This record gives sequence, structure tokens and C-alpha cells, in this order.
Amino acid sequence: KVLEVRVGNLQQIADFDEWKIPQYDGSMLEMIRSKHALADEDNCGEFALKLWGEMSELGPAHPLAIDHGPNFRKVIMETTGHKFYWLAMDAVGHHLMIEKRNGAYRVYQAYVEQYTFGYTASQWCFG
Repeated sequence: KVLEVRVGNLQQIADFDEWKIPQYDGSMLEMIRSKHALADEDNCGEFALKLWGEMSELGPAHPLAIDHGPNFRKVIMETTGHKFYWLAMDAVGHHLMIEKRNGAYRVYQAYVEQYTFGYTASQWCFG
């Protein structure tokens, strides 16, 4: 079964200050757009590794204390605060980053297959 995000379930949030990271004085989105090493990356694994490295400079990173079982979704959905998740889906060859804040989510990723089509991290962020 193909899973998809329905446009009717998406909501644009206009309060950009809500996404700011105090230690950075900006948001993750602004960080990706402004740093060429992140913006120009087209390999999803390399992009996630670089972005995680930037985020770990702002504070310690800890793995989720779960076993990818049925509680995985619950932990992400119910954990409060401003959180960042790195989903490494090696079985399908894709990595992405999820930013969660007050029940809203942002997804960051990059993907180019054999350098013929796809998108860089910057193109994903600018739409």
C-alpha cells in the first residue's frame, strides 16, 4: 500500500519565531538555507549527517530509547518540546530529518538518484 500525505491534512504555520533555536538565533530551516554545505547537499545520508552535526553543536543528542517497534510512532507523536529526529531508513536507502515543535512538524531531506533527477536540501526547503 502506498502511503501519502494528504494536502487537506497540511497546515501552514505563520509564526516563524516559534521555530527558532535559542542557541542558534534562527531556525533549522534558516540554517539549511544559509549554510552552503547543507543547502547544496543532494545525498540524503550525507545531508542528515551534516545537519545532525550542526544540531549536536547546539546541545547533546540522544538516541530514542525504543526498539523501532509499535511504540516508535507514539514516542514521536507524544513527546513534548522542540525535538529533532533523524530517521535512517537504510532498508529503503533513505534518510530524513524531522523537526517537531508544539504539535507541528517540518521534514528535511535531499535526494538525487544517479545524478539525473531529484532535489538538493535547499530545493526541498524553498519548494
